[in-house]
Amino acid sequence: MILVLASRGRIDEALEQYRKALELQPSYAEAHNNVGLLLARRGQLDEAIAHYQRAVEIDPGLAKAHYNFAEALAPRGRADEAIVQFRMALALRPEYAEAHNSLGIRLAERGELNEAGNNLGIILARSGRIEEAIAQFQKALEANPTSGEIRNNLGAALASRKRNPGADRSESR
Repeated sequence: MILVLASRGRIDEALEQYRKALELQPSYAEAHNNVGLLLARRGQLDEAIAHYQRAVEIDPGLAKAHYNFAEALAPRGRADEAIVQFRMALALRPEYAEAHNSLGIRLAERGELNEAGNNLGIILARSGRIEEAIAQFQKALEANPTSGEIRNNLGAALASRKRNPGADRSESR
């Protein structure tokens, strides 16, 4: 019901329902996360941040709350905190493509291009774009030749290419 209200643009009504849910069950992490999402849609980032923070305090295993928290922190100039939250989301859900992408963007903004390239490579590999992923891992490795993580990711991408030869060749033409 609440999700239907929000999807139809009836944010005020949805917020009212979530807030009532929180009155009944203040430790409901999902509701805090959802209130944060709606507040962020309205541009009320400071309030959204408070709800995301509460959500991750209640349920540290809620990857989407860590991701949403990070997305709200970044435009507030709190990039370091956002990066921590993106990494926490990825520790919980390593396949979380949006978190890899956002983390890569934030790292690139800070000039940490090798790690940003590694994250982009991960996203490309998971979406089946192996050749592009390999190129990103190779660039990241040039910048940081001692990174075991980047070497591991490159190795996995190369192995994937051998298992599925030509899998993404049509996309690179």
